[in-house]
Amino acid sequence: MPRIDPKQLNLEETVVKVSRVAKVVKGGKRFNFRALVVVGDRNGHVGMGLGKAAEVPDAIRKASEDARKRLIAVPIVGTTIPYQIRATFSSSEVMLKPAAPGTGVIAGGAVRAVVEAAGIHDILTKSFGHSELNTVTATIAALRELRQLDVEAARRNRSLADIIGPKAAARYSELMAQMPAQAPEVERAERPRRERSERGERRGGRGGERGGERGERRAGPVNRQPQGGATPPPPSPVPPAAPAEGAGK
Repeated sequence: MPRIDPKQLNLEETVVKVSRVAKVVKGGKRFNFRALVVVGDRNGHVGMGLGKAAEVPDAIRKASEDARKRLIAVPIVGTTIPYQIRATFSSSEVMLKPAAPGTGVIAGGAVRAVVEAAGIHDILTKSFGHSELNTVTATIAALRELRQLDVEAARRNRSLADIIGPKAAARYSELMAQMPAQAPEVERAERPRRERSERGERRGGRGGERGGERGERRAGPVNRQPQGGATPPPPSPVPPAAPAEGAGK
């Protein structure tokens, strides 16, 4: 799945929960803060992230950076999702069901933060579980498994009317025509890998230059012959100093 570039999206972040955690070590307990953040552009892209730090602002910043790296694309039909879906993560289970226009977001706090960040305005949900982290993760997993109906029909080599019926297919095509185009997904640019020999030559070259410079500093300047094989001229003789007056008396 291609990676989504967060720099091309206008993302908004929502802090779902900030909790205090402790790590037991030999000297006692080390207390930190854990933040659960959901980011989305309200136009079909959403992601979640976790962050831990000794201070709450640092934990939120880390969680936001983690969420921007884990963005997913959510297929939206009009103002709702294409079809009903269930997903489970750990002890939490989430059910998402499409709703008619004007229904609104019928969801709890954790699920509501995810679906609103994704840009879904009409949906019916039901969650089983008490952990916000597991509930948000299950909601993200459910949205990740959604597919556009026309794309799924093409994958099965069947028409859309054969899968959902002629009336539903006409309604689906009408809603898809009214939707604005989503931002394109940008693949991650792969950097060219350098060979080990090239990296070794570069490191060795820098080390040789540094060693030569250090040797010149310690041993003093070295008389190097100019290029072309020419021998430098000998130094001119220094005339003897004149004897001082009164030195022979």
